[in-house]
Amino acid sequence: MEMLDLVKDLAEDIGATVLMVTRSPDDTLRLGGLTVLVADSEVNPPRDTAELLADPPDSLRACLADGPRP
Repeated sequence: MEMLDLVKDLAEDIGATVLMVTRSPDDTLRLGGLTVLVADSEVNPPRDTAELLADPPDSLRACLADGPRP
């Protein structure tokens, strides 16, 4: 089991919210739930993660097209 899975399981067990900063769509989908996109100095309202990644706004689409950064 990976660290992210442990964090997800613990959060579910104790009813905690996980705040994670990532550029990885895969990690975001693994946690599921809601995602708050911060782009262009603006904080967007929470959206369902799968829906957000299926129909990303332009700022996120550009980031996803760039691929992961080291």
